Amino acid sequence: MTIELVVDASVAVKWLLDEEDSGKAEALLSEFAFNLLAPDFIYHEVANAIWKNIKFGNLLPENGLKAIDYFLNFTQLQTINSNDISAMALDMCIRFNHRSIYDFIYVSLAKQLNSVCITADKELYKKLRGTDYEQHISLLSN
Repeated sequence: MTIELVVDASVAVKWLLDEEDSGKAEALLSEFAFNLLAPDFIYHEVANAIWKNIKFGNLLPENGLKAIDYFLNFTQLQTINSNDISAMALDMCIRFNHRSIYDFIYVSLAKQLNSVCITADKELYKKLRGTDYEQHISLLSN
């Protein structure tokens, strides 16, 4: 039986760059029991994270370009159109007074699929603990 998991950009970046918990993120790729899913805009968020690493001198531009090229051709991640869950994500953003709707699109997708969103974003995880969304989010480091 294959388990569907939603992964957010904070996890996907760890597949490309050497960061804390990169090993745990890579372990998700080696588990054949997981079908990894993400909203279609994950490519933009990952590209933005790569850009920030280049901008702050943590990554050479040519390595950043190689990383995004690798990710754009990544076959272990299935992307899903996120238009249908935008209203749910906006409702969550309003309810929790969150900094960005993008984080909640991942969680909304997990809820819609009756799945779990794996994140490395500790702030997001803490925000949803003790709420009716808690069952739809898990921290990568756990």
